[in-house]
Amino acid sequence: MTQEFESSFRKSLSLEKVYEKSVWYRLSCDCMDDEHNTVIALSLEDNGILELAFYKKMSIDLHYYGISYKNTILERVKGNFDVIVDRIKKSFKLLFTGTLEIQSDVVLYGEEHVDSLIECLYEGKEHIRECKRKEEELRRIKENEDKDKLCDK
Repeated sequence: MTQEFESSFRKSLSLEKVYEKSVWYRLSCDCMDDEHNTVIALSLEDNGILELAFYKKMSIDLHYYGISYKNTILERVKGNFDVIVDRIKKSFKLLFTGTLEIQSDVVLYGEEHVDSLIECLYEGKEHIRECKRKEEELRRIKENEDKDKLCDK
């Protein structure tokens, strides 16, 4: 990890990790639940591609919607059974097709939170731009050294 990189963003964002070719941020959800946080990674791949990745814990049907204690016991059992059957169907879809649609949210409250997200993306882009510049400089130095070796022969 490089220590020279310092982040300057504001609300609900924190610098997670900085590596030679990547920078990682944690975007906190304003609902205050840590399970809703999102990790944002900007990294420069060896082939020169800039990768933007979002990492998030997601779950399927944790809540038994429409089931309350006002329902009869039979309605509650049927509702719980329906949710479990739906989970089994989704598990088989994932097992046999390798795909699954999952949706998750992060609450951004107010302009300052949105501005902080935009600022962290710009900051990460600048870090990647600096990494590219250093790589190109090292490549030029190496090419010059190779040319000098050829000339010496």
